[in-house]
Amino acid sequence: MKVFLTGSKQIGKSTLIQKFIQKNHVSCSGYITLPYFEKGERIGFYLHSLVDLDRNDILFSHGKQVIKGVFDDFGVEILEHSNSGLLILDEIGFLERDEKKYLEVLIKKIREYPNILGVCRKIDIAYIEEIKHLPDVIVYDLDYYDFEEVKKAVETLWTMKK
Repeated sequence: MKVFLTGSKQIGKSTLIQKFIQKNHVSCSGYITLPYFEKGERIGFYLHSLVDLDRNDILFSHGKQVIKGVFDDFGVEILEHSNSGLLILDEIGFLERDEKKYLEVLIKKIREYPNILGVCRKIDIAYIEEIKHLPDVIVYDLDYYDFEEVKKAVETLWTMKK
């Protein structure tokens, strides 16, 4: 199962992943991106590792600035240590576009890893299009598919893989 969710902002892509994991008690590896707040205001994003590493959270954007090298360093480390369970890739977007090592490892991991549930931003970037067209990858656009139907489809695919 290699499923990626896409769609408009705030449509429920990450929520669907969280609900799926909770309902099915799924063991996970990979990462999620989370907002970084100061004084109640979102001012950036950080990578949160779902595998135990020496560090589990690294800021990769602050204000409108991308912190260079975070994906090539920490993102690659996460991917290299994600060797069990369902691989969560939440999310793949444009902020990592200049992180060549990370993108190379990411594409390789998607090609080789058997069970993936991820989010791709709905933007026209070559590596996101490449991911969407890799063998065995299924993409659900939540702008066109019903949230509950997609959740049920993911659960069915997961059950078939067991």
